Amino acid sequence: MTAVSERMSTDVAPIPIDATLVEAARQMRASGAGGLPVLDPEGGSCVGIVTERDVVVRALAEGRDARSAIVRDVATLKPVTCAPDDDIGTAVGLMRQHEIQRLPVVEEGDIVGVISLADIIFGRPDEERAGFDPERSVE
Repeated sequence: MTAVSERMSTDVAPIPIDATLVEAARQMRASGAGGLPVLDPEGGSCVGIVTERDVVVRALAEGRDARSAIVRDVATLKPVTCAPDDDIGTAVGLMRQHEIQRLPVVEEGDIVGVISLADIIFGRPDEERAGFDPERSVE
């Protein structure tokens, strides 16, 4: 059995539900993650997930201003989650059932990571994720 904790990314910082889409996009770029857990500002619990696709399809394609639109406007609220000790097969089953590619990983109410379909397929650890490097940036 391979546990979710063996493949999940732990270097993805959650984003507040009231952050702008620009802040979310910058955080995704910096972490190399395609999705971020969304936090409730009052309780700090995971209340959603926002992905690159959400920003593009639910915001930009609809003509929203990314500087003023907030994460709440486009995030998937009440996300499907898994636990770090769940089997990878359980995570894959949830992704298939709900037609999603990322799951916040939650333990005792706290976000401890995110697991993506790519993490499962390629088995890449956090240190192999491509974070933003301004020296490699193409303008």
